Amino acid sequence: MTARLGATALILEAFVVLFATLVASRLSGLSSTTALAGGALVCLAFVLGAALVRRPGGLVVVGVLQVVLLATALVVPAMVWVGAVFVALTWW
Repeated sequence: MTARLGATALILEAFVVLFATLVASRLSGLSSTTALAGGALVCLAFVLGAALVRRPGGLVVVGVLQVVLLATALVVPAMVWVGAVFVALTWW
């Protein structure tokens, strides 16, 4: 995986998490404030992770954020499929 591909994947994942946050705020058992605040933090983490990809340990950051994306399936179950697609795209 190149740094450019990793950064691109993380930015795309930030958009996916943004839209999943909107879904979670309506369909999950979480309050809207909790869902939106959590989603905003995860989006920010993905954007910051994209900036850190070229630094030493950047691939570790990418891997950790991939696990975070898969963990969002606990709130929105369909995210497991989205996360699996991004994991495949990033690490193929």
